[in-house]
Amino acid sequence: LYQLEGVRGRSMWVFDKKCVIFTKAGIGSFITGNVSDGEKTIFFSTHITSDLDRIADYIVFLHNGELQFTDEFLAIEERFVLVKGGLELLDKDTEKEFIAIQKTKLGFEGLSKNKEQVMNLFGEFALYEPASMEDIMFYTKKGSEQFVTIS
Repeated sequence: LYQLEGVRGRSMWVFDKKCVIFTKAGIGSFITGNVSDGEKTIFFSTHITSDLDRIADYIVFLHNGELQFTDEFLAIEERFVLVKGGLELLDKDTEKEFIAIQKTKLGFEGLSKNKEQVMNLFGEFALYEPASMEDIMFYTKKGSEQFVTIS
């Protein structure tokens, strides 16, 4: 844990992967008790995403040292979607709507960052689920390997 003093008296706390002193309940109460005034920033460097939806206002996602996206958490939730459907829905053009796709003999699951566009494209022929931060990070990582096919 590092604490940095910033401009106009604002401070930033930096947590890295080695910071394992907090339990899930502990980090929540620490944040609630220390940064609820809106004048502090907490920077997490982690691959553990399970609590981000409860504590993050803003997400900056880096993969292999490259910026993948940065946005307010709520905007990310509204933009990204998991899409599930039959393989007949996929072709060269529709696959371009996805960051990455998992295919099986029974169908596909893919992540899109264009929720409205894919919902208009596939309509009622696909199922849509909100994408968690874990989903977004998993598929974004796999997307750098192009499309993922799992039998």
